[in-house]
Amino acid sequence: MSYNKKKPKLTKTRWGFYQYKPAPSENELKKYYERKYYQKGCGGYEVSYNKEELEYNKLNAWMIYRETEKLISKKNGAIIDLGCGEGFLLNEFYNHGWLIKGIDFSKHGIEKLHPHLLPFFERGNISNIMRKESTKKKYDVILLGNVIEHVIDPVAMLNDIKLLMHKHSILIIVVPNDFSELHNHLLKEKYITKEWWLDYPEHLSYFNKSSMNNLVQDLGFCVRAIVAGNPIDLNLLNDNSNYIKHKSKGKNTHIFRMRMNSFMSGVDREKMLHLYEVLGSMGIGRTLAYYCSLA
Repeated sequence: MSYNKKKPKLTKTRWGFYQYKPAPSENELKKYYERKYYQKGCGGYEVSYNKEELEYNKLNAWMIYRETEKLISKKNGAIIDLGCGEGFLLNEFYNHGWLIKGIDFSKHGIEKLHPHLLPFFERGNISNIMRKESTKKKYDVILLGNVIEHVIDPVAMLNDIKLLMHKHSILIIVVPNDFSELHNHLLKEKYITKEWWLDYPEHLSYFNKSSMNNLVQDLGFCVRAIVAGNPIDLNLLNDNSNYIKHKSKGKNTHIFRMRMNSFMSGVDREKMLHLYEVLGSMGIGRTLAYYCSLA
């Protein structure tokens, strides 16, 4: 795939998040995600999962469902997943009786792992389908999971999403936690020597707790909760598990993350969720999930 010949530079926006400029064209991104993303196991998606990995993904989906259930009064409502990927989250809501709709550039992931959800899936440009959908109905829950960092114009996307919402809707934005306080500490203390999370053209924008709060509040949203994903980056404080200095340690560190979540959920998954709510409020986690309503 070819990109803009002018070398992109990382720039800081007025909200505090970072973006690469110039970005690839819409057509270049469309080809990238249709032809490479799921089929080759790029990004957070794999060609295949073992049992432990499947359970880890299912548990992450349950955490999002359960946090939503705590924040929204309406049960068995309607959810639209903008960039539904392999369908883990859609399947969780489907199993609880919700009306579901999933949108993505490719059907490869959902076709392979959750083919029973294909009747509720639409393939195509997420922004175009979202605008069309907003003329027909409002949704109780809108999920934007690991999508906003990939799009050319995050501000335009969030403004379009408001058209899908009513006054009681919840927007869930799940995004990598980059340029975080932990990342800054790791660089300052030389536990790492580079900003390893930078990944052009895979990720075009980079958010942390402060910058995402600034952005969504400026656009007319209210952040009701922030829930962290597993704080795997804390392993970088220990040279024995520093998977950036020592690439060979990455696989075992990921296995530790999965087994940590599995063990804690087996003891008390409600308390595990509460722990991740606390970590989210501190901005500590490899990902952060922002639960927003219209202000």
